[in-house]
Amino acid sequence: MCFAQCLSRVRGCLVGALAGDCLGQPFERYWKHVRAVQEYEKYRERVTSFVTACFEGGHVDEGVLRYTDDTAMAQALLHSLIECNGFNEHDMATRFADAFYNDKSRGYGSAVCQVFSKIRSGNYHNVYQPAKEQFYGAGSHGNGGAMRVAPVALFYGNDPMAALKVATEQCRLTHAHPDAIMGSIIVTAAIVYVFKCEHNITEKECVDAVMKVVTQEHTNVYPSLSPEENPYLKKLSAFEVLSKENRPATVVAATLGNQVSALESVPAALYSFVRSLKPTADFPQSNPMIRTISYAISLGGDTDTIATMAGAICGAYFGDACLTPELKKNLEGVQFYLNAADIITSRLIAVS
Repeated sequence: MCFAQCLSRVRGCLVGALAGDCLGQPFERYWKHVRAVQEYEKYRERVTSFVTACFEGGHVDEGVLRYTDDTAMAQALLHSLIECNGFNEHDMATRFADAFYNDKSRGYGSAVCQVFSKIRSGNYHNVYQPAKEQFYGAGSHGNGGAMRVAPVALFYGNDPMAALKVATEQCRLTHAHPDAIMGSIIVTAAIVYVFKCEHNITEKECVDAVMKVVTQEHTNVYPSLSPEENPYLKKLSAFEVLSKENRPATVVAATLGNQVSALESVPAALYSFVRSLKPTADFPQSNPMIRTISYAISLGGDTDTIATMAGAICGAYFGDACLTPELKKNLEGVQFYLNAADIITSRLIAVS
């Protein structure tokens, strides 16, 4: 892969994640007001109109689109990787806590706030311990590790096994439950796979590649479960029927989930990408990022996080050509990602 193509895909992934976060945030929790098919159609039209307007420069009166904790954590993670030239759990944990205390208004969950408080206290030599103590020792199964993991997939793009290991370790700093860890692995695996693809991938190819990694990592993540009991494999196996039968978003959300747990959001994000590889009757736009983010938000629930994960995967494949200048100028924090993309790309090309 040449420098220009690599840079395009790195930018696409990072800014795609940012776009999904910023565009998804206004619709978070709106789904609870959707009670009928007619209401869903109005919701979908509202979503697609808003997303398309943002891409085309017709964005509204609110000015810059603000990011949430999804991006705040992803940027802290990326800053740590760059400054430490790799993963350093103490530095990353400190940066996570600092990002929270520097701006608590980004929409953090109450449970992870307790983790940050313990990290900042300095009473824990083992920085993984605060997350392990969550929920009576079970750890959080939220999607916080998956929502911020895209920079890991890029930074270690030339070493997939290292990417999976760091995806796991960065997740364990705040979310220690196996479901959270596997969610982080899945997003990483999807980005690593599509980033390297130079042919027109199919939905089946992408899902098969991810399922292969889930199976490969199963014993490490779920040592007490048989592969048949892997909760993610069950969800990923449902993709084919949902897609072939063109099931409506309400059914997709009920099947794959649209909530804040990793298990109830990561599959939805991956499905949003693979379903949007080509235009559909409901989402006929020519721009794949508009299709992907619009579809992810149309699923309702935790819209910003599902859209940020879907946007990252989409951008890693299609590159930044699908991210318009009109959109970029309205995204808070975009310049950090554009600068970081240059650093990551130089690293990838140098060691390839």
